Amino acid sequence: MGTLKLECTKALKAANLATAADRIWANYGHIRILKSPYAITKAINYVLQGQGPPMETYRETTAQDSPGSPTLTPTTQSRY
Repeated sequence: MGTLKLECTKALKAANLATAADRIWANYGHIRILKSPYAITKAINYVLQGQGPPMETYRETTAQDSPGSPTLTPTTQSRY
């Protein structure tokens, strides 16, 4: 997990989305072992729908959607 956080932090800073002073990661966070497909589904639903109003989300545009390299485009669907 440390390597993933390190690389993500580097990418955020390279894109000027974070500065050296920003605290990006919580210490340890909330760790829970998901032991069944049902538990995984509940966790995903909580992340997507149980944390208040939605933030802007993006989907990857593929070559079928538009020529050129894949890009991220805002979704227009609202959950509320």
